[in-house]
Amino acid sequence: MLNIGFREEIEEILEHTPDNKKTLLFSATMPRAILMLAKKYMHSYDEVKIASKTTISDRISQIYYEVAPRNKFEALSRVIDMTEDFYGIIFCKTKMDVDDVASKLIGRGIKAEGIHGDIEQKNREKVLARFKAKKCTILVATDVAARWIDVDDLTHVVNYSLPDNAEVYTHRIGRTARAGKTGHAINFVARMDTRKLFGIERMLKHKMTKGQIPGAKEVVELQKKRLVGNIANLMSDEKLADFEVLAASLLELGDPKTVLAAMLKDAHSDKFEEKSYNIIAETPQQAPNGEQRLFIAKGKLDNMNPGSLIKFIENEVGMKIGDVGKIDILEKFSYMNVQVADADAILAHFKALNPRQPLIVQAKARNSDSGGWGYRGGWRGSGWYQGRGWRGSGFSGGWSGYRGGWAGRSKGSSQRGRESGGGNSYGWKK
Repeated sequence: MLNIGFREEIEEILEHTPDNKKTLLFSATMPRAILMLAKKYMHSYDEVKIASKTTISDRISQIYYEVAPRNKFEALSRVIDMTEDFYGIIFCKTKMDVDDVASKLIGRGIKAEGIHGDIEQKNREKVLARFKAKKCTILVATDVAARWIDVDDLTHVVNYSLPDNAEVYTHRIGRTARAGKTGHAINFVARMDTRKLFGIERMLKHKMTKGQIPGAKEVVELQKKRLVGNIANLMSDEKLADFEVLAASLLELGDPKTVLAAMLKDAHSDKFEEKSYNIIAETPQQAPNGEQRLFIAKGKLDNMNPGSLIKFIENEVGMKIGDVGKIDILEKFSYMNVQVADADAILAHFKALNPRQPLIVQAKARNSDSGGWGYRGGWRGSGWYQGRGWRGSGFSGGWSGYRGGWAGRSKGSSQRGRESGGGNSYGWKK
């Protein structure tokens, strides 16, 4: 419940409960966010841990592809098209992702179905029955919905979204390679998932193989060869007599080669055209100088200076930050340059703590009028928003490169103020 953004609701419920209550907290993992809740509301508590195994069968090949989030589905489509007799589960992080991926696969003519917590149990059982009977060959699911699934002969498990820890990863991919058979685990890793991937590898003491996303031409050529092989096998089938009369009628239409080409076009449409595959940017864009600019909702009013800001983030995330670049401490917020790998871990941590209103977000870079780099970031509605201020609560504006401001509409006051320093300027009005 914390991971999907219900922390505020959980805390509100706990604040209205009696002081002499008994509280039991259950969690498959114990990240910092849950420990903070335990310390705040459970005070003196006992912790019970059950040892878990994180071993993986050596019959499972593990591969990962580096791909930007916007290109994940295109990469998934190519992997499926490259694989003959694909029969597997695709794990997504959210119910929305499940619906999106399943509908897109169906749109490509693939027999796929999705299950998640919003689908009634009886309907889940029907989906599972069809999946076991191979009436659909791909099941798209969240971890919650997939806990009770036990299917033999799976060839693939795909982590469309990489899990947060090695235990969940092991549980997911352990669904393939059963009963002495081999299986494949495929992982799509965005730049922000790099540290998570390293953590899983470290826990499992296993280095995964980095794969190259198949090119569109490679996929099309393989599918053409596969079709030729399938036709050759069918020609040896004795049950073709029922189609020979129809074949003779078709051949009367004209040149056999032309007739066959027309049939292939009718049956496969644009399947064998490279343009049917979207372009994939293989390498995610990097920030200038290997750094990423962060927008932090703490500033001078929070008694922050460069040292205390770094210490605050390190204590929150539970890691040491490497090389730190430029730091700008303003009245209500700050900016800090860190290495990309550190930025990914910091952003992921604060996003997990509060998905709707993370304390730290990526500052969006843009070219300023003077030729340098500017940054913007702020708070919009229920969360920090790049290039905007707080909109839902009456503030609008934000920080933008060399100038920007906070503007509000509290009780119609017209008080104005302005400050400048360090070559940059910002202002506010109420």
